[in-house]
Amino acid sequence: AWYETLSTYLLDNGFQRGKIDNTLFIRRDKVCACARYQVNPKVSHLHAVKRIFRYLKGQPKLGLCYPKDSPFDLVAYTDSDYAWSKLG
Repeated sequence: AWYETLSTYLLDNGFQRGKIDNTLFIRRDKVCACARYQVNPKVSHLHAVKRIFRYLKGQPKLGLCYPKDSPFDLVAYTDSDYAWSKLG
């Protein structure tokens, strides 16, 4: 009974059920929220992305989906002086 109450509340407040996992509720107006700021990110956006990755790391059945048609170039940057590394 509590799940039905929760489901009704979430659906009435702008959430949608996940297409693959019906127990997952997604707020569509927040989906891709981090991507909006990728051109001019702030520290708060970096912290949000880190929280997302930490969450995904603890949920082995969840992941990120990249459509086959969309171009995807993964670019990573690092600080060569991270923690005063002697290797850099």
